[in-house]
Amino acid sequence: LFSAPLSPPCMTAQRQQRRFGDFVRWMKMDRGHEALGMRCPGEVYVASPREWQSRPAEPEYPGHWEVRRVRRTGEMKIGGGMSFVTNALAAELVGLEEILDGIWHLSYRRSARSASSTCGRARRA
Repeated sequence: LFSAPLSPPCMTAQRQQRRFGDFVRWMKMDRGHEALGMRCPGEVYVASPREWQSRPAEPEYPGHWEVRRVRRTGEMKIGGGMSFVTNALAAELVGLEEILDGIWHLSYRRSARSASSTCGRARRA
């Protein structure tokens, strides 16, 4: 089934691409799928009501929080020194709330799916 668009190969890349496109259209619009009750994906697909944003809006944090951008190395400056946070947040804005003297709560995008952690003691600048 999936070798159909490859065998025999077309003489040009343009024709081969057209054959791939035809195969994808057939798979989505004409061929029933068992997992969909033998309906075609094109019959059940519903576009998302949300508008696409190529770059999500910058996160907002409460006014009393400090906002910092995590460096590409996964570190950020806090209390006069560098502290490793995570590479996963590289170039992202995070919110910091001081919960005790020199103890900071770090939050990312403050949602139900937020990532939080408590940074250790930091020296005050």
